[in-house]
Amino acid sequence: MSTSIRIEGLDDCLKSFERLPANALRVTEAAMKEAAQPVAKKIRSAVPKEYRKLIKAKVIKAERRMNGNSTVIIGAFKRKKQSDKEVNDWFKMYWENYGTLAHRDPGHEFVYPIKKGNRRRRNNVGQPHQNFFDDAIRGWEQMIFENFVAAMKRRENELLK
Repeated sequence: MSTSIRIEGLDDCLKSFERLPANALRVTEAAMKEAAQPVAKKIRSAVPKEYRKLIKAKVIKAERRMNGNSTVIIGAFKRKKQSDKEVNDWFKMYWENYGTLAHRDPGHEFVYPIKKGNRRRRNNVGQPHQNFFDDAIRGWEQMIFENFVAAMKRRENELLK
């Protein structure tokens, strides 16, 4: 469960940074991380308390991406280590957000259909969808863009060094 934003012109901007000092990419990635933190905090405050620890903002650096561009990802991420016997909290959050069995969110595109044997299980009761994550991310695009521009302005001197 995550979402992404595409800033028009960012690819051209990043390519032009190749002509700037070597620290330009580092400064840009730091600004991206800084811009994403308040958005992650806003989303974290809007999801149920038991799932807040899953909400994070990550910068995937350019050298790790095939297209050579840095990316910010904000969303719910699985915890690294959880006991084999318990269901990962990420799945619990996903099911609570999008629902299960007969109560699936009709507006969400599920990769896998309900298995035939599960259609009759428990008279098709299940977790109703609550869409708290979808509600929490509403309007985040403008917020991250404004934060990014402000963070880059604060780092202008670093770019020109």
